[in-house]
Order: sequence, then structure tokens, then C-alpha cells
Amino acid sequence: MKEVDERTSFLLGNKIGDYLWLSDNPESRYQGWFVTPPNQNGGEIYKVIEDIRPVGRNRIETVENYFSKVRRKGDGFEETFIVSENEHKMRYQLKEDSEVELILDMRHSYSNAYPEYIIEWIDDKLLIKTGGEDDFFLAIKGFESVDLIRERFVRHYSIDKKRNSPPFEKAVFKALSMRGKDFFFSASENREEALNQLDTKTEANLPEEEKEPVDFVAAKKGLSDLSVNGRGIYAGYPWFFQFWKRDEAISLRGLRIIDPEKAEKLFWSLLEEDKSCPAGKAFDGVGWTFKRAFLFLNDFNQEEEKALADFLRKEVDFEKSDELTVNGNKETWMDSIPREGARIEIQALKLNMYKLGRLIDPEKQDKYQSMESELKKKVRSIFWDGNILADGYFPKKGVVDKTVRPNIFLAYYIYPDLLSEKEWVTCFRRALYELWLDWGGLASISKESPRFNSRHTGENPQSYHQGDSWFFVNNLAAISMNRLDDGKFSYEIKKILEASRENLMWKGAVGHHSEISSAEILKSEGAVSQAWSFATYLEALYEIFKINNFSWS
Repeated sequence: MKEVDERTSFLLGNKIGDYLWLSDNPESRYQGWFVTPPNQNGGEIYKVIEDIRPVGRNRIETVENYFSKVRRKGDGFEETFIVSENEHKMRYQLKEDSEVELILDMRHSYSNAYPEYIIEWIDDKLLIKTGGEDDFFLAIKGFESVDLIRERFVRHYSIDKKRNSPPFEKAVFKALSMRGKDFFFSASENREEALNQLDTKTEANLPEEEKEPVDFVAAKKGLSDLSVNGRGIYAGYPWFFQFWKRDEAISLRGLRIIDPEKAEKLFWSLLEEDKSCPAGKAFDGVGWTFKRAFLFLNDFNQEEEKALADFLRKEVDFEKSDELTVNGNKETWMDSIPREGARIEIQALKLNMYKLGRLIDPEKQDKYQSMESELKKKVRSIFWDGNILADGYFPKKGVVDKTVRPNIFLAYYIYPDLLSEKEWVTCFRRALYELWLDWGGLASISKESPRFNSRHTGENPQSYHQGDSWFFVNNLAAISMNRLDDGKFSYEIKKILEASRENLMWKGAVGHHSEISSAEILKSEGAVSQAWSFATYLEALYEIFKINNFSWS
């Protein structure tokens, strides 16, 4: 237990795409209980409950996160929340019989609709249906008595206002109050399913006493909950409930720590499927997928290795092997800024693909080796000046972009053979001089740049890749520095992992690793629960601290 200066929220997820995110009072229209219908594949999610609380409840003083359930306490009350692992159900328990008010906002997550509600009793259950063509059902049981209120009121959302994410207010529906101390909720697009689900148990799946560090357990649970039904990995909650190739590929190493079989299955699906990212083409998604092939090489049989080689051949242009790969606007992971041209991490991914080819494709081994050597020489001659590894190059203009960004750490992580160890130390030290944040992170652009923003600007993307610190990059940078020279970079490695742990355990939603932080101070900003933040933190703990004596070959 730890006392914190700021108000914290909690988020409970499950493996079928549902989440419950609550604060003292709702601060965002994305807070509440949300469910993913079974027929959705990373495209839609429904909000069901805005808030539930004892009438006249005092301020929350304590939040206890047990990963599969959360308990909150205050003066005169104690409440427990449980989200079912395998069904669209939630359980709400109180220590003593109380009058509880239920506030609804049943709609698609991105919608701002104001649905009508139809309420009916069915035996010992209450069924609430949204009117209109897009029916959705909420079933409730466990109450001793119910008083219908049916009152709309306007909720003001402070987080949305801070994020510049309109609308900042919305009319929600205080449906009823009910007396009891153990309430069960079930949601579905199907009337009978909503009712029938209430007849199965909703218990917290509490783990046995953990032998692993609590932050490691939290990261495992967070990534596991975002791994939805074996279909893929959601990018993050509350608004990134999509499957994106780049995000999934980067998260694969973390997923392999949790579930090797699921990770390998996802790897093959990434080779076969085209999953778009929000800005359009995930230019680096294919490259990251082949980077993750190295995780499984020792497990592949001859037939699987040949299949991998065939996939790789389809992506490689053997006639233009020494050409730099040039991306268009918003096609790299920094997709809120143009960043067109030949970018350093994209070249590293291409070099890694050539390296993979020479290891797994005997028929073209010599060709791959020649291609790798030629491209490596070209990239070095253009991007490396002996001090700075450039972020990009514009071939048509012949101009090198020496903007200092943390992508050089990604380049090392992907393809460390690009520079010598001595050169990489020089490169890292030079970049850290302009990127290092005292709290233990890396800015997404040099602090000396006129484009640098010290504070997160929310849905206005001005700071997103021009100042904000990304935890997945920080974690991979710590891994890279540890691999290169854990002595020379011991301070930075330690500070990065301390900051990631602080964010995971105590900032934002307790037990969840957020997407980003402002540069000026460590905060939970962006998505409160982000897959590649969890995954890369798991990587770092496994590799740097050898959790369970685990090591990677």
C-alpha cells in the first residue's frame, strides 16, 4: 500500500474485451462499464453503465487492486467490483445493505447518442433495454427492492476537457436506486443471453500467493486482458480497442512471456493478415513482425522455417535490394506528424529482414548476405556522421534530417549490427543529452527543438510525437542500453524502469501502464492501459532483472 498525492482510478479488464474504469466521480465519457459483443473483432465496444455507488457515499480513501477484483473504502462504506473473465458480467458488492443508485449511458463507445430506455421486471430480475434499431440489454439481479427514478442530468467530464476531447459534457440517465449488498449485472445484444448469464457464477479468479514481483504480475495481467479471445491484442483502453499489426508485433515478446503458444499463433496470423492502423498503412508493421520471428526460430520445424522464408521472399524486392525504404506521411509509429522520407528505424527493420533471410533461406543465403552488407554500408554513409545517427533522409532532395529523436534506440534494438559498440555508445550519449527527462524518460523530440512541447496537449496532437514521452520506447531504450553497456548506462536504465514502475503501480488507473507521459513531469496520459507499454516492461524485467532466472538467447 502507498499513499499518493493525486486521485487515482482503477480499471478491471477481462479476456473478452470488456473493461470497467471508474474514478471517485466519472471524469471521462470513456469511464464506466464497457463490453465487446462476441461478433466484434476490434471494431466496436459498447458502454453500459456510467456509474454505480451507494447513495450519499463519502470520498474514497483507499483503492485495493487484487487484479481480478478491486475494493474501495471510505468513511462508512466498502465496495468491491468484479468483472467476469469469460462472460459479459459484473458483480458489485457492499459490506452492508445500502441504497445504491445506478446511472446509465448505453451507447457505442464513440457515439454521443441519448438513447431511450425501456425497463421491465422478469421474475427476480430487472431488464433494461435501449430503444431504437440498435438494441442492447442490461439485466440485473440481487436487489431487495427497486425505486425507478428515470432522470436525465448533465455530467461534466474534466479529463475530456483537459485532453481537448469534446464534448466535455453529456446527458446521462439516473435510472433507479435499489437496496441490497450483492448485485449482479449482465449485458448483451441478445435479450435471452443477458438474462441467462445472470444464472452463472461471477467470482473473482484470485491467484495463489505470487512469487513474482507485484509490478510484474500487474503487467502480465494488463497485457493478458488486452489479448482478446485469441483474436489478437487490443492496442489499449479506453479508446484503442482495435488490432493493429505494429502494436501487436511489438507486444509479441511480452505475450510470449505470458503464453508462448498464443504468441506463436499470433505471429503466424500477423504474417497472413493485413491489420491497418488509425492513420492508414502501418509501414513498419511487416518489419516488426519479421523482427519477432527470431523469438520462435529455435521452435520451428523444417516445414515452418520454409513457410517463414516464403513469407519473407514475398516482402523483399531482390532487384532493388540496396535502395532505402521510403515511407509517406504518417506511416511510421510517429503517425501524428508527417515524418515522410527514409527513416532510421525503418532501415533497421529492412536490414533485420535481410539478416533473417540469410539465416533461414539456404537457397538465397548469399543473396541476402550481399543485400544486407550493401544496405548497411549505404545507411551508415548517409545516416551516421560519427556523432549523430540521423532520424531521416529525403532522397529526392539529398537532405539528411538530424532531428534528435529516440528512434535511434529502436534502431539499435532492431539491428544492433549497424554501428560498432563504441559508435553506439557515442550515439546514445549524444541523444541522451537532448532527450533525457529527469524523472526517467525520453522526450519524443529534442528538448532544444522549437517543436518541443513540455506538456501533453491531448487530442490536439501537437505534443504527441513532439515532446510526450512514450513508455514503450523508454522500456526498449532501457533494454538497448543494458545490452550495449549496463555499466555506462546504469543510471538511465534504473531511472527508466523506476519511472515505468511508478506509472504502472500508482499513476492513473492503479496497476495499469499508460501510453505516454508529459515531458515535464511523470504522469499517466494518453490511453490509461496500453499493450506495448505492458509488453515492453515485461521484456525489460525479464531481461534486465532475470525474473525467474529467465534469459533470452
